Amino acid sequence: MHHYYTYDIKPSALRHPGSEVCEIASMAQELLSLDKLAAFFQNPKDYDITILEKLEDDILVFPWISKVDLFQQWLYTNPEHTHEQRADKRSELSEIYPYCSGIGSYDAWAGEYEQALACRWQNQIHVFEYPLYYIEYAIAGLAAIAMRKNYLENPHQ
Repeated sequence: MHHYYTYDIKPSALRHPGSEVCEIASMAQELLSLDKLAAFFQNPKDYDITILEKLEDDILVFPWISKVDLFQQWLYTNPEHTHEQRADKRSELSEIYPYCSGIGSYDAWAGEYEQALACRWQNQIHVFEYPLYYIEYAIAGLAAIAMRKNYLENPHQ
């Protein structure tokens, strides 16, 4: 649809939306289709748990995105940093954003949390291959949540 509506825009480079706009489509479709998933569950409680976990994940990812974005900004503005400085920055950001998407909270790890946080950022491929792109997931996520809200308020519109 996007291509159809933009085929005559000149110059052609202006035809393509930003990455955050492209992400909105996929994220919004996930949220807009949640009520259609009930048909795939035999047990209604399993459906409720699945929906709750999906919505929880969509909210709890924002602190992680903030932490990744702030860490990347620091990495690129301090190119001469040492391993120790990098670990210190991760610890500092983890105090500001204590919940880490994918590993949970401090209490769940009993002593291994700091070690997990120190290297967890390396699992985020965006840091290496798509610098400073990850914040666009937050922009798209907020737009998708707003679309779900609008859908719940008026599904026919």
